[in-house]
Amino acid sequence: MIWEPEARDGPARAGKLKVGAYEVETPALLAVVDPDPKKQLVPLDEMRRAGVQVIMTSAFIAKKKVGPTNLKERLGWEGLLYTDSGTFQAYSRGVRVDPEESVRYQISAGSDIITPVDLFSLPTDSKEVAAKKAEVSFRRWLRARELKEEVSAPVQGGLYPDVRAAVARRYSEAGARLLAVGGIVPLMEEYKFKELVNAVLPVLASRPPEAAVHAFGAGHPLAFPLLAFLGVDLFDSAMYAIAAREGRYLTPFGTFRLEELVMMREFPCDCPACSSLSPRDLLSMSEEERTKFLALHNLYAAIKMVKEIRERIVYGTFHKWAIAFAHSHPRLYEAFAEALGKWRGYFERERNALPKSPVPEGCELCDSSPERDPVGEGTYGTRELFNVIAKRAYGKGLSSEEPLEALRPPRASFSPRALRELCSVTLNSPPKGRAIRKKDLKEVNCLLRPNHEVLVLWEGGEAKAVSLVSFAELSLASEEAVALLLPPEGLHGVKLGGLVGRVEAGDHGG
Repeated sequence: MIWEPEARDGPARAGKLKVGAYEVETPALLAVVDPDPKKQLVPLDEMRRAGVQVIMTSAFIAKKKVGPTNLKERLGWEGLLYTDSGTFQAYSRGVRVDPEESVRYQISAGSDIITPVDLFSLPTDSKEVAAKKAEVSFRRWLRARELKEEVSAPVQGGLYPDVRAAVARRYSEAGARLLAVGGIVPLMEEYKFKELVNAVLPVLASRPPEAAVHAFGAGHPLAFPLLAFLGVDLFDSAMYAIAAREGRYLTPFGTFRLEELVMMREFPCDCPACSSLSPRDLLSMSEEERTKFLALHNLYAAIKMVKEIRERIVYGTFHKWAIAFAHSHPRLYEAFAEALGKWRGYFERERNALPKSPVPEGCELCDSSPERDPVGEGTYGTRELFNVIAKRAYGKGLSSEEPLEALRPPRASFSPRALRELCSVTLNSPPKGRAIRKKDLKEVNCLLRPNHEVLVLWEGGEAKAVSLVSFAELSLASEEAVALLLPPEGLHGVKLGGLVGRVEAGDHGG
């Protein structure tokens, strides 16, 4: 199991989570389903049509309802199945779950990703109690890894960032490739998004770049932009069904109750569930029909939000859009302010690439964002030396094993994480002039492919060449197109196979 990148906009990431033969585009929504298909509000066929790639179910509930069985066969699901141990459900009901028995049940049920039984952290736990629960959860994960490789690592720690950061580092050092932030459902239920930031960011700041992060129980579309902005890759939603049974209609900006909904003339949504009805039609439906309608709409609302987030990251407009979205709810705004204030170092220095989308000017949130200089200004310089061994992303070695300096525009920041997500370029032969044409490039391996990206050829911390086209344009260009333009003094002995780094292109688009 490994996560591979496709694009970034600040900490927000789009990529693919590879689990065995499955590839899941991230950010992704994990649709939580009932292990008994007869009680599932939205049929799995409808979920497939809506774009669901992964389903998730509780091993605790599955064992009680359907017993020993292959869950994929019972549900008729051919995609990826992720099982939760049911820690939260067991906690809610005051029931103890045997850790070893739960893991063995999940394996026998045919789950692709299993979850060990962790100890659920409460917001009221003392630091000592939270640390003990996190330690027990870690030991149980180690035991589960002895039985199956694809195991999510539940990160507990309550409201104590240092506890969560410490356990996240231990998981990462032990080889975890899927970190699941636990104990955050009570925070989201009460719209405590500021506290949510302080629970999630320590984990994100401590993960290796090849690991995905899952926010356990994050099911309301209102929270998705915030979590993606921080760098979360996976959300799971049982909220679509829970809210439907309570007569609630989810939107990206909040929730409408049934009595509010029927007063509207039109639905604030054009999903397949809403497009053929009006709110008044709900009055003539039976309770069962209304519940199924609400569940289908709620699921589509969540999926649509995740798809928009993913596309905006790839296109390079997510950061700006997320800042604007923060103003849609006071608690959300407070959370963004916390992230960009208290955790500013995470966005500026600690392992994250620069935002590609320019942020609006004059708002308080944007003022705490890192300053950036557009490439069009044309000045470059070395700002920081990172004593790290430069490696191609995710373990593939570069030709150079020497510590390298990161090149960045003035007042902008690069970071160790950016160094680990570099691309490589190989030239067919040493350049004879200032222009390096597409035909001169023997190989361009780039994992990050946004539409607006400027490539800078560098080695030893000194700029060597600036591309005249974006990566997307390069892929479509003719062989004679000039891809890189060298400075008048030439390469000065730059080795073939030099590195290509990413810098913000601003509105110049490469």
